[in-house]
Amino acid sequence: MKNEQTFSRQLGILFILPLFAYGIGNALVESHVAQTETTAFPSLLVGSLLIGLNAVLVVAIAWKLLPRLKAENPPLAVGYAVARVAEALLLMLALTLWIGGKPDLQQSLYQWGMLSLALGSVPLCWFWWKASWLPGWLAIWGVIGYSLLGLGALGELMGWPYGIMLSLPGGLFELSLGIFLLVKGFARTPAPTFAAH
Repeated sequence: MKNEQTFSRQLGILFILPLFAYGIGNALVESHVAQTETTAFPSLLVGSLLIGLNAVLVVAIAWKLLPRLKAENPPLAVGYAVARVAEALLLMLALTLWIGGKPDLQQSLYQWGMLSLALGSVPLCWFWWKASWLPGWLAIWGVIGYSLLGLGALGELMGWPYGIMLSLPGGLFELSLGIFLLVKGFARTPAPTFAAH
């Protein structure tokens, strides 16, 4: 029981931290790009490090979930891991292009990263609902939130500028999920001893 609480709490923290790491990092890099003075360099360095931390954290979420998901749904476990790794790589590449003065390409890669996140997370939330890992209302919120995120990212890639609005339910879900896991934990997960099978 204690191991399950520790697992849930660690995962809760991993869902919350990237929201702040990327949000603050993005704001700092944006402030550097908007200025030309060399005094803005610290904001670029700190912002880039925070965006890099975000990339590490999203991969850590998939890594933490991998053994337990694999115990019940191996294709989902692999698919989710691939989606989060792709998201992390796309966001880091987007950062490089942004610093390199190619904001249009940066925005496209960012949206592809969000699309990858959505494609990996919608099935995950659906599984959490069907397998009773989470209460139905929370898991369905995740399905809807990530679906809207994916729709918004796809729309942005096609020139429809409403992606930010459509990303809000997914962002609020991740924050709520993190808090829920810290306070209550998963309703049910497979025991870690079965993860190797």
